[in-house]
Amino acid sequence: MAKIKHSPTALCSFTLNLKHILNQQAQVYTSDFNVNLNELYQKFDNFKGFVSVDGTQWPISHRLFSNTKEKYISKVSFAFLNLISRISRVHLVGNTAVPCFSQVQNLQAWEKVHLNKENPCGIYILNTFSNKINNVPHYITFPADPMMVLNLDSSWTNFDDYLNAFSSKYRIRAKKVLSETDEMEVKELTGPDIDADTLQEIAGLLKNTLAGKTLTMSSDLQGVIKNYIESFGPDYRVRIYSLNGKTLGFIGFVSMEHCIMAMHLGFKTEEKNNLPIYQRMLYGLVYYGIENGFKTVNFGRTAVEIKSTLGAVPIENYYVGLIRSPLICAFANMYKNLFYKPKEYTIRSPFKG
Repeated sequence: MAKIKHSPTALCSFTLNLKHILNQQAQVYTSDFNVNLNELYQKFDNFKGFVSVDGTQWPISHRLFSNTKEKYISKVSFAFLNLISRISRVHLVGNTAVPCFSQVQNLQAWEKVHLNKENPCGIYILNTFSNKINNVPHYITFPADPMMVLNLDSSWTNFDDYLNAFSSKYRIRAKKVLSETDEMEVKELTGPDIDADTLQEIAGLLKNTLAGKTLTMSSDLQGVIKNYIESFGPDYRVRIYSLNGKTLGFIGFVSMEHCIMAMHLGFKTEEKNNLPIYQRMLYGLVYYGIENGFKTVNFGRTAVEIKSTLGAVPIENYYVGLIRSPLICAFANMYKNLFYKPKEYTIRSPFKG
């Protein structure tokens, strides 16, 4: 599993409660978000349909690889990988373009589907909060990057209350970030208010941030964001940050009943060295959550240490591969034991001890 190092002052007492909250949010297929999510999944080119497990319809997709570079050789290479992925017998439950929404709670219910020889799928890859699976044969687990989730204390009635809960060291750092970005203007838009020009601009910022990275989703980032807008409508929002009329960054998120889910973030990387844009946008999401009465902010994965300095705690989660063939499963686990090295994270807490 991923090795998470806690600083001496780290406060992780919220973790179990947050995991319970996320467990409830993960059961979106029985909630009002069911229609929105099903519509969203079906908009992506790698959508393969639904599989019925214990009365619940789960979306499945094939792995999609891309790169934001426009080089011909990259396009050919990824086209070949995607062809293999499309015709393979490996299915992903959910979609990598829709992270943090499709955690499977009851893995035992997948046993009949997993072992059914009439099922053309030989391997299912699922995301779950536990790496312990009872009574399900032939599987492999890998830790995913932890979800970084901030619990918004009910006593915080405004953003100053949140900052006042920090120790002096982290409060000074936070105020420095806010002071250095104080002249930035913030514009908030709901999905229906995002016009074509704005969509193109924020997609460009997202592409700029992901430049050179291998993606497990479509490189048509404008199309990805558009799918969210069309599926979630006013529940998808963006906060756009600019300075002297120049757009520097944006963060896009989905508003659920009690939680904000950060989805897309982009900024001008050349400005990042001059201004703490990234941190400013994360603080802005906390501000929005407190002002609008949300209970948690899910910052998503990546940048674990930075997000922990805002008070977010890691929620460990795992990718589980259900592999029908015992031989392939044994080989996969042997490879994991020989070559896999878990990432290490240092978790800090800004709050007073």
